[in-house]
Amino acid sequence: MPKKLKEFEILNILLNSKQFLNMPFGIHGRIHANKVFVLANTLSNLVKKDKEIDIIAIIISSLLHDCGRENDGKDPYHGVKSAEKALDFIEENNISCNKELVKECIIRHCPPPDYVFNNPSIESKIIGDADKLDRFRFLRQKNPFKEEFLELEESKSLMDISSRINGHKWRSFK
Repeated sequence: MPKKLKEFEILNILLNSKQFLNMPFGIHGRIHANKVFVLANTLSNLVKKDKEIDIIAIIISSLLHDCGRENDGKDPYHGVKSAEKALDFIEENNISCNKELVKECIIRHCPPPDYVFNNPSIESKIIGDADKLDRFRFLRQKNPFKEEFLELEESKSLMDISSRINGHKWRSFK
Protein backbone atom coordinates (compact mmCIF):
# COMPACT_ATOMS: atom_id res chain seq x y z
CA MET A 1 0.00 0.00 0.00
CA PRO A 2 1.55 3.35 -1.03
CA LYS A 3 2.43 5.73 1.79
CA LYS A 4 0.66 9.07 2.13
CA LEU A 5 3.59 11.36 2.88
CA LYS A 6 3.73 15.08 3.49
CA GLU A 7 5.31 17.29 0.82
CA PHE A 8 8.47 17.93 2.84
CA GLU A 9 8.91 14.18 3.45
CA ILE A 10 8.72 13.47 -0.29
CA LEU A 11 11.15 16.32 -0.95
CA ASN A 12 13.67 14.92 1.55
CA ILE A 13 13.42 11.40 0.08
CA LEU A 14 13.71 12.75 -3.47
CA LEU A 15 16.78 14.91 -2.78
CA ASN A 16 18.58 11.82 -1.50
CA SER A 17 17.37 9.45 -4.23
CA LYS A 18 19.59 7.87 -6.85
CA GLN A 19 17.38 9.39 -9.55
CA PHE A 20 18.28 12.89 -8.32
CA LEU A 21 21.84 12.33 -7.11
CA ASN A 22 22.88 10.50 -10.28
CA MET A 23 21.81 13.32 -12.59
CA PRO A 24 24.78 14.36 -14.72
CA PHE A 25 26.47 17.67 -14.11
CA GLY A 26 26.05 20.32 -16.76
CA ILE A 27 23.34 22.67 -17.89
CA HIS A 28 20.58 20.10 -17.28
CA GLY A 29 21.84 18.81 -13.93
CA ARG A 30 20.85 19.33 -10.31
CA ILE A 31 21.39 23.10 -10.31
CA HIS A 32 18.90 23.46 -13.16
CA ALA A 33 16.48 21.03 -11.46
CA ASN A 34 16.64 23.05 -8.25
CA LYS A 35 15.85 26.27 -10.12
CA VAL A 36 12.93 24.61 -11.91
CA PHE A 37 11.68 23.38 -8.51
CA VAL A 38 11.76 26.90 -7.05
CA LEU A 39 10.16 28.45 -10.13
CA ALA A 40 7.48 25.73 -10.37
CA ASN A 41 6.53 26.09 -6.72
CA THR A 42 6.40 29.88 -7.01
CA LEU A 43 4.31 29.62 -10.16
CA SER A 44 2.00 27.10 -8.44
CA ASN A 45 1.32 29.67 -5.75
CA LEU A 46 0.51 32.31 -8.37
CA VAL A 47 -1.83 29.98 -10.28
CA LYS A 48 -3.57 28.17 -7.42
CA LYS A 49 -5.83 31.06 -6.49
CA ASP A 50 -7.91 30.03 -9.53
CA LYS A 51 -7.15 26.30 -9.74
CA GLU A 52 -6.43 23.24 -7.63
CA ILE A 53 -2.74 22.29 -7.99
CA ASP A 54 -1.23 18.87 -7.20
CA ILE A 55 1.88 20.00 -5.33
CA ILE A 56 3.28 16.48 -4.96
CA ALA A 57 3.25 16.09 -8.76
CA ILE A 58 4.95 19.50 -9.03
CA ILE A 59 7.70 18.52 -6.54
CA ILE A 60 8.50 15.18 -8.19
CA SER A 61 8.19 16.44 -11.78
CA SER A 62 10.22 19.60 -11.29
CA LEU A 63 13.18 17.87 -9.67
CA LEU A 64 13.23 14.80 -11.94
CA HIS A 65 12.16 16.30 -15.29
CA ASP A 66 15.67 15.90 -16.76
CA CYS A 67 16.92 12.87 -14.77
CA GLY A 68 16.77 10.67 -17.89
CA ARG A 69 19.02 12.94 -19.96
CA GLU A 70 22.16 11.33 -21.26
CA ASN A 71 23.81 14.54 -22.42
CA ASP A 72 23.34 18.30 -22.66
CA GLY A 73 22.77 18.20 -26.40
CA LYS A 74 19.70 17.35 -28.40
CA ASP A 75 17.90 14.50 -26.63
CA PRO A 76 14.30 14.29 -27.93
CA TYR A 77 13.42 11.24 -25.83
CA HIS A 78 14.75 12.44 -22.49
CA GLY A 79 11.24 13.38 -21.35
CA VAL A 80 10.08 9.78 -21.73
CA LYS A 81 13.24 8.40 -20.08
CA SER A 82 12.93 10.92 -17.23
CA ALA A 83 9.29 9.99 -16.67
CA GLU A 84 10.25 6.31 -16.44
CA LYS A 85 12.89 7.09 -13.82
CA ALA A 86 10.45 9.28 -11.89
CA LEU A 87 7.90 6.44 -11.84
CA ASP A 88 10.67 4.11 -10.61
CA PHE A 89 11.36 6.60 -7.79
CA ILE A 90 7.67 6.63 -6.84
CA GLU A 91 7.50 2.81 -6.84
CA GLU A 92 10.78 2.29 -4.98
CA ASN A 93 9.67 4.67 -2.23
CA ASN A 94 6.05 3.47 -2.19
CA ILE A 95 4.75 7.05 -2.56
CA SER A 96 1.06 7.72 -2.93
CA CYS A 97 0.60 10.21 -5.78
CA ASN A 98 -0.94 10.71 -9.20
CA LYS A 99 1.59 8.79 -11.32
CA GLU A 100 -0.12 9.61 -14.61
CA LEU A 101 0.08 13.32 -13.82
CA VAL A 102 3.80 13.08 -12.96
CA LYS A 103 4.36 11.20 -16.22
CA GLU A 104 2.42 13.82 -18.22
CA CYS A 105 4.28 16.73 -16.60
CA ILE A 106 7.69 15.26 -17.35
CA ILE A 107 7.02 14.02 -20.88
CA ARG A 108 5.18 17.18 -21.90
CA HIS A 109 8.09 19.47 -20.94
CA CYS A 110 9.99 17.89 -23.86
CA PRO A 111 7.74 15.54 -25.83
CA PRO A 112 9.21 13.18 -28.39
CA PRO A 113 8.27 13.73 -32.05
CA ASP A 114 4.60 13.07 -32.83
CA TYR A 115 3.58 12.91 -29.15
CA VAL A 116 0.16 14.54 -28.74
CA PHE A 117 -1.35 15.91 -25.52
CA ASN A 118 -5.06 16.61 -25.46
CA ASN A 119 -6.18 18.94 -22.68
CA PRO A 120 -2.84 19.32 -20.89
CA SER A 121 -3.03 19.70 -17.13
CA ILE A 122 -2.24 22.95 -15.36
CA GLU A 123 0.60 21.10 -13.60
CA SER A 124 2.24 20.17 -16.92
CA LYS A 125 2.01 23.80 -18.04
CA ILE A 126 3.61 24.90 -14.75
CA ILE A 127 6.52 22.45 -15.16
CA GLY A 128 6.97 23.42 -18.81
CA ASP A 129 6.98 27.14 -18.05
CA ALA A 130 9.31 26.74 -15.04
CA ASP A 131 11.75 24.85 -17.29
CA LYS A 132 11.43 27.51 -20.00
CA LEU A 133 11.96 30.32 -17.47
CA ASP A 134 15.34 28.81 -16.62
CA ARG A 135 16.38 29.27 -20.27
CA PHE A 136 17.76 32.62 -19.11
CA ARG A 137 20.92 30.60 -18.42
CA PHE A 138 21.30 30.44 -22.24
CA LEU A 139 20.93 34.17 -22.81
CA ARG A 140 24.30 34.51 -24.50
CA GLN A 141 24.00 31.23 -26.41
CA LYS A 142 21.72 29.89 -29.10
CA ASN A 143 18.18 28.94 -28.01
CA PRO A 144 17.82 31.75 -25.45
CA PHE A 145 14.70 32.51 -23.48
CA LYS A 146 11.77 33.91 -25.44
CA GLU A 147 8.65 35.27 -23.78
CA GLU A 148 6.41 33.65 -26.38
CA PHE A 149 7.57 30.20 -25.17
CA LEU A 150 5.50 30.64 -21.99
CA GLU A 151 1.99 29.16 -21.79
CA LEU A 152 0.71 30.76 -18.59
CA GLU A 153 0.17 34.48 -18.12
CA GLU A 154 1.37 34.17 -14.51
CA SER A 155 4.76 32.93 -15.76
CA LYS A 156 5.53 36.30 -17.27
CA SER A 157 5.62 37.82 -13.77
CA LEU A 158 8.61 35.57 -12.99
CA MET A 159 10.77 36.61 -15.96
CA ASP A 160 12.69 39.28 -14.07
CA ILE A 161 13.29 36.99 -11.07
CA SER A 162 14.42 34.14 -13.31
CA SER A 163 16.79 36.36 -15.25
CA ARG A 164 18.35 37.59 -12.00
CA ILE A 165 18.70 34.05 -10.64
CA ASN A 166 20.75 33.40 -13.77
CA GLY A 167 22.87 36.54 -13.40
CA HIS A 168 21.04 38.82 -15.84
CA LYS A 169 18.69 41.77 -15.70
CA TRP A 170 15.68 41.02 -17.88
CA ARG A 171 14.65 44.63 -18.23
CA SER A 172 18.01 45.51 -19.76
CA PHE A 173 17.36 43.05 -22.61
CA LYS A 174 14.06 44.57 -23.74
